[in-house]
Amino acid sequence: MRQLIVASVLAAAAGSAQAGYTSNLDLQIDFGGQTWVMSQYPTDWQTWTDDNGVFHISGQSTCFATSEGSITAAYELVIDTRDPSGSRGFPIASVSSNFTITNSFPVANPFSVTATLPIVIPFPATGMRGSHSGSVIDNSASQNGATVSALAGGSLYEALIDGATVQTLRNDPFSASAPGGGTNSISTTNFGVPAFLAGPAAGLQIGIRNSFILSAEDSVTSSSTFIITPTPGAAAVAGIAGLVGLRRRR
Repeated sequence: MRQLIVASVLAAAAGSAQAGYTSNLDLQIDFGGQTWVMSQYPTDWQTWTDDNGVFHISGQSTCFATSEGSITAAYELVIDTRDPSGSRGFPIASVSSNFTITNSFPVANPFSVTATLPIVIPFPATGMRGSHSGSVIDNSASQNGATVSALAGGSLYEALIDGATVQTLRNDPFSASAPGGGTNSISTTNFGVPAFLAGPAAGLQIGIRNSFILSAEDSVTSSSTFIITPTPGAAAVAGIAGLVGLRRRR
């Protein structure tokens, strides 16, 4: 049976004391004019908090099914409230999206995979940082090679703030190919390293959208990150430090 298989793992990290986050993470997959949204299928996933206080959502779903094939997704969403640097003094908002898609149909297909994370404390101004890496794999019986490419006029990676694209990576005409029966790594590219880029205000959510065309009967892996942090002046205006203190005392 011809199938499209999506293995998707997403991670989201917050700053100190869960500031800047709710647990309402979501994953959306668009294919063939149809949309699947994880939160609409609550019986397909479970939640738990591990020994480190990290919140997890994980599950597996059949996202699309037709007489020609199907798309299934295995995924994990995580909120990690720990500040890895221990020195910020105010929260960050961070989302990571990692997945593998295998296109078992006999034709190339376009995909869009979007991870979103709501923000509960507005950031009047932000610094931004993000990255993308991955690989492309030839799975075809004919071993005729594999290609993943950005959509025409688009980007394989988009960083989103409040639904608007604020930064892109791997812009058209980006493409990567693997030889017959082989794999080709897509090296890491990033922005906001070592210094965060100046970004707009963030009031509702952040996200990552990965859009691409994948050749027939082949696979692509993708690993993306997007982090925002309030600028020092914005943190003071928003009173975020005080809110963090209140949450810690609670």
